[in-house]
Amino acid sequence: MLGILAFVVASKITSNKIATIVLSALIMVLIDLIIEPVAPKFDYWEFAGGMPGMHNYIGWFIVALPVQWIIYHCHVWVNPKVAYNLLAAQILFFATFLGTTV
Repeated sequence: MLGILAFVVASKITSNKIATIVLSALIMVLIDLIIEPVAPKFDYWEFAGGMPGMHNYIGWFIVALPVQWIIYHCHVWVNPKVAYNLLAAQILFFATFLGTTV
């Protein structure tokens, strides 16, 4: 779901194929920056030693690129208003718990 939502946002910013794919992957990584610190609070997952290293975000980007390529070539369509609201809800949910204990 995150991949499709990121794609919808990126495709509204640019119509260039490569730029859309790269921007979508970057959006996924940026959202991951918000999710990672909160995930252990809900027992989703945890990294040894606490926070993930840069390799996690590089890995996310490397995985996100082919995911976005597939989404682009499958001509996935989602109502942009729905996509923006779902993405905003995810970001708001995880951002709410940044720096808090649950």
